[in-house]
Amino acid sequence: MQPLPLRLLLKLKESGCTDCSQLPWIQNMTVRENILCGEAYEEERYAAAVEACDMYDDMHSFADGDETEIGERGINMSGGQKQRVSLCRAVYSDADVYILDDVLSAVDAHVAAALWASVGMLRANLLLLVTPTANS
Repeated sequence: MQPLPLRLLLKLKESGCTDCSQLPWIQNMTVRENILCGEAYEEERYAAAVEACDMYDDMHSFADGDETEIGERGINMSGGQKQRVSLCRAVYSDADVYILDDVLSAVDAHVAAALWASVGMLRANLLLLVTPTANS
């Protein structure tokens, strides 16, 4: 399974939907740019998304915080970190419909439980969660 191409992600965004795939889509940009995905920075919304996706500890461990470059010229991230950045992008997007495809598979059980509890902030929206884990 491959991440959705950028043009399809933009189409979803235009229609009020967002996708978070099992295989995180990460660009060679800063952590913040990966989360914002072209949207304007709003401090409160950004902080809420980062907290909901359990990213604060990671960002504090990065040399330049959320301005740290990811990828070829930057740091390598674990699968769980990439997944949380991708989920953070979805949460930040403030979409009407969220399609989350097995987003908890790359994180450990403790982080998965915290993320699942935080996804409650999306209750006012339509949330489609696909997962093979029965107890999620």
